[in-house]
Amino acid sequence: MADPTLIPDGPPDSGDGDALTALVERGLAQLEDGATLDVEHLCREHPELAPAVVEALGLQDDLPELCRRAADDPLIGALLQGRYRLEERVGAGAMGTVYRAFDRDLKRIVAVKVLRTDLGVRSVREQRFLREAEALASLRHPHVVAIHDRGSAPDGTAFLVMDYLQGASLATILERCATLADRDGLPAAYAGTAWLDPLLGPGIATESSFLRQAVRWTAEIASALAALHSAGVLHRDVKPSNIFVTRDRRAVLLDFGLAKRPEDLTATMPGSPVGTPCYMAPEQLEGQAELGPSADVYGLAATLYHAITRKPPYQGESSMLLLSMVRDDPAPAVRDYPNLPRDLSAVLDTGLERRPSRRYADANALDRDLTAFLEHRQVSVRPLTTVGRWWRAARRRPLRTVSVVSTALAVAALGIALPLWLDATARINAEEWGELNKRLPTQLAIEGDPEQRLLVPGAERNGYIATLDRMLELKPEELPIRLLRAALYLDRNMAGDRGRAAADLAAISAAGGSAYLREVAQRYATAGDAEGRGGTKAVDLDDLEHTPETPQECFVAGFHELRNRHRSGFAQRSLTLLDRAAEAYVPARDLRLIALLATGNFDPALEEAAYLEGHYGSETSRTRFAMGVAHLVRRDLQKAIGCFETCAALRPGRHGPIHNLGVAYHRLGDLDRARDHFEQALELRPWFWNSRYHLAELTAEAGDFETARQLVEAIEPVALGAERWKHGYLLGSIELKRALAAHGDGDKDTVEAASTAAVEWFRRTRRVTPASRRGTVQLSREVAEALLIGDLQEVVARRLRLLRADPTNPYQIANLRALLPGAGGLSAAAAEALGEYLQALVETLAPNFARPTDAK
Repeated sequence: MADPTLIPDGPPDSGDGDALTALVERGLAQLEDGATLDVEHLCREHPELAPAVVEALGLQDDLPELCRRAADDPLIGALLQGRYRLEERVGAGAMGTVYRAFDRDLKRIVAVKVLRTDLGVRSVREQRFLREAEALASLRHPHVVAIHDRGSAPDGTAFLVMDYLQGASLATILERCATLADRDGLPAAYAGTAWLDPLLGPGIATESSFLRQAVRWTAEIASALAALHSAGVLHRDVKPSNIFVTRDRRAVLLDFGLAKRPEDLTATMPGSPVGTPCYMAPEQLEGQAELGPSADVYGLAATLYHAITRKPPYQGESSMLLLSMVRDDPAPAVRDYPNLPRDLSAVLDTGLERRPSRRYADANALDRDLTAFLEHRQVSVRPLTTVGRWWRAARRRPLRTVSVVSTALAVAALGIALPLWLDATARINAEEWGELNKRLPTQLAIEGDPEQRLLVPGAERNGYIATLDRMLELKPEELPIRLLRAALYLDRNMAGDRGRAAADLAAISAAGGSAYLREVAQRYATAGDAEGRGGTKAVDLDDLEHTPETPQECFVAGFHELRNRHRSGFAQRSLTLLDRAAEAYVPARDLRLIALLATGNFDPALEEAAYLEGHYGSETSRTRFAMGVAHLVRRDLQKAIGCFETCAALRPGRHGPIHNLGVAYHRLGDLDRARDHFEQALELRPWFWNSRYHLAELTAEAGDFETARQLVEAIEPVALGAERWKHGYLLGSIELKRALAAHGDGDKDTVEAASTAAVEWFRRTRRVTPASRRGTVQLSREVAEALLIGDLQEVVARRLRLLRADPTNPYQIANLRALLPGAGGLSAAAAEALGEYLQALVETLAPNFARPTDAK
């Protein structure tokens, strides 16, 4: 674990911008000549500029030596103002030395930063030290380091008392990330956050990947900057070393030595650049006297750029570095991170705009977009196009651009008509293909069990095949589209369709040229030899001699696993294959959405869907469906409804989004809308059991028990496949609801008959129920048994325990409420069960809420 430290501040204002520039140019010249650079000698006339020169020249490794004090620090053990005892030196920087200290009055550990006096002139440094205290004294923000006190050491040197933070600077974290990426490749550093533990100490991961964690930290600092700007303070030196990450994974903004209030008009001379060059806004580098909040926004965007690309926006060790910073845009981050989400690329482009008027106006605007990205919502900006980047570069370097354009025009004059026509045609075709792609259904060719797919109406399947035909006309090389068409041919199962499916696989095999794909194509060529096998089951891919290795091969194998829904473990096997392909093959990420949902990985599914929408540049039927399912499971019902409505609009007449809209409205308690959607879903897929099942649940909750029973009896138990236990369980639940309603009406005969029927259904069901669900069935049976013998106290206790499985179900809670008056005073068992239920309710509605035993 890193030593708990406060990272000290960065290079100071020189008070003389021309002197700093001259020193940097002189140092660059010496380095280019191959000479050994003596920074102390170079800066002998301006020793206070040494740290700034070191950082500008990329010689940060020399800074500790420049700042190193004698090993016998005279301040160790000193008692400042009779209160703060300095115990250990934990850091040193350009302007101050930081000590861990003990506050004797409040009995706590603090950090004390003492103004350095070994670099010459003190007046400007003391002014800056004073500004840091004033800038922070009136501000309390969770992501800004707090100043508690200030004073003078025995020799009159100023000091500040601050929070003592434990963790590591963002600069240290990014150095470690770059090392991991160089050693293990990009995924090792960005796939998770466990590698942060050695730096920060074990902690609860707040994000699933380092990319999202870096965005989270940037959003936190943006909120801190927004608070500073509201107080009239500009930081002016936002960079990784001035951001500290604590053990609880909280980002904190440090070092306000360059902070400036509007009234600090004489603190810096006009024309003097302030800050760290690689993270400075262009107007700041040019030494403009009037800076706005967008200068801090640029520094923070540059820091996020570093976190994503593992390097600052500008690099170099020659005089060209400063020239490039003035003249050129940073390279797009997507060059270093090809899978960078489009929305995040847009945020970076806007934050790093050279002109303040094009940049985010303030840190609040940046914070809003970063938060939108984290919440899988669309950001307010769009990324800069290649043409846009070229045009801006052309405006800044017109002479070179005129030369390049003139040459291009001369060449184009030889054959301008044909290239223009080809370009226009390609653009139109690409737009058409994109529109068709975004409307493809989520579970096309993998919906339901294999037998159910064979029941899809011919006209519907033929429409999908026609769409795929057109997509292959536009892009014949698209493996996923050809594979989808082959699967639909198998499911259509008409004369000649197996031959067409085999032809598509032969084309895939010829393009891929691998032994695995040839073997899969051969199995398609011999499909259906066994009598009575259709669809997926007609192709036997068991015991293949070769295994999938390349991303395309893993995609093909993962697709077939998702088609095998009748086999246990299909989703996890598919996910494992698609995980191997996703980094290098975008279609695998699209298909992986389904595997993530099927394996219960809902947060990663949200992230994947957001990435794909950025990649495609628009919402798609598949991404909106995946987001809707994830939000539905997370009980964010309004978001789920919005996603499913978009999905249904993109792909009208599709069963999945309509059915799930019914589920969402049912959970909201809007029975009329829920019923309408379930009935629409049944019209689209009358042989799919799930819509009829949910409609039966809803009907029973509305009190129409006979209709509910008829709906369930219309479902063939075999159609439920592995979930056939739900057939008897729902019939038992309907009878139990009937008994509870009769109890409220005082109808003892109906209570007895319905309770008896419920007990019998639950008894039969338990034999075919998966082990993970037997507890639920058993509890339901016990409720029915208790109701049958009239033990209302036990009914209440059992009912409460049953509710733990679905603690916010309003209908179940209403049934419980109906029981309580008749049950009279609660027994100890019932009271205990009520307490357990209420705690489950609290934990479901507010997972981070303290348990009663933890409350202070």
